Amino acid sequence: GTSAIDALGVLTKGQLLVGQTAADPTALAIDTDGYVLTLDSAQAAGVKWAVTGASGVQPIFTCRPMDATFPTTNFPQLLKNAGTNQVDYTLDYDQTTSEAAFWQFFIPSTAVFTTATIKIASRQAAATSGTAGWTVTTLTRSNGQAWDTAGNADTVTAATVPGTAGLVQLFSQALTVTGWAAGETLIVKIARDVADTVAEDVKLMVAEIELA
Repeated sequence: GTSAIDALGVLTKGQLLVGQTAADPTALAIDTDGYVLTLDSAQAAGVKWAVTGASGVQPIFTCRPMDATFPTTNFPQLLKNAGTNQVDYTLDYDQTTSEAAFWQFFIPSTAVFTTATIKIASRQAAATSGTAGWTVTTLTRSNGQAWDTAGNADTVTAATVPGTAGLVQLFSQALTVTGWAAGETLIVKIARDVADTVAEDVKLMVAEIELA
């Protein structure tokens, strides 16, 4: 008799045979150049062709206090903190003056993304009441574009600080990615929201931007 594979006839260039549970193998049609084979249980064949990196977290850009660039005025203090068990550097943002720091990154030319989220970790030295919040401004630049241009500002909603001093406080905010593209330079500005109410400096420990 004719086997299930014989019955498929001659396959097209690039097609793959995919095994099926309690069923005959099936031919997976070719797709777009550059796509990769990806497991997907929702597909009849159990696999599909997909854009490289289309799922999961893309490059992560880490904004460390020691890597910051500062404006000529109104910038947070870079402070070394020595505890009993840990030592770190923080950017201490004033409670009344709008202070800011900047970071620059390259978005890899291979990055595929539709969203970006910033996560910020901060803490308070002594305050146990009030709120802390942030404003994050981003801008991407490609070859030949003007550097000194206004970006997109996103507000990280102010939240009540922990009731015990020294506890880490985490913030998360989706960013506006209009105009962002792989291969471009990403400029990030983080400023404290001076409308928050915690009555002391906010100590920024680290921030990161995730693409997805």
